Amino acid sequence: MKRFFSYLLIFSFHGIIAQTNIETPYGFPNLYVNMPTSKLLAEMGQPTEVRSFESEKKVWVDGGYDISKSIAFLIGFDQVYLFDYQNKYCLWKAYVLNDQVIYMNLTSRYVREEFTKQLTIRNELHFHDSIAAFEKILGKNFFPDRGFGYTDYLYHDLGIRFTFKQGVMTNIYLYRRLTNKADLYILARHFPRDKE
Repeated sequence: MKRFFSYLLIFSFHGIIAQTNIETPYGFPNLYVNMPTSKLLAEMGQPTEVRSFESEKKVWVDGGYDISKSIAFLIGFDQVYLFDYQNKYCLWKAYVLNDQVIYMNLTSRYVREEFTKQLTIRNELHFHDSIAAFEKILGKNFFPDRGFGYTDYLYHDLGIRFTFKQGVMTNIYLYRRLTNKADLYILARHFPRDKE
């Protein structure tokens, strides 16, 4: 599976293509899971907001989400850094635990097209591509409908999840993989593996 998901391309505003290899920890060379918070801030600049665990929990609960089934809450975090996601990574939120990034939410929602077009997965996949395109390149894996009109494809071996709204990819999540058996059981129940 790792060979299927080996490259992420970032296109700069100047038209220069910089190819970066995704490896554990997952992400970009300058923005990746398990990076120190100091390096996150050096790369991204100051966040627009910093939320405590309790503040972020309230946002999720008030939004109707079951946090017991959330990867971010299963991993655990101390704070959430929110950024102006009009950036080359389309990074909206970075969840931090013990001064390390453990979960990132890259979004295409309300992001200008020049930002979303620059990000390519395995040279072929983009924001707004279809579920069928992802299945063709990465294969089927975990894919429930969460009941909010979203469908998730979770590739836990890779530490990556994609969210689709109305059949097109809108969010990329990079995260520290779960290893605790109890957490993996919860994850497997929430993200039932495709039978095919």
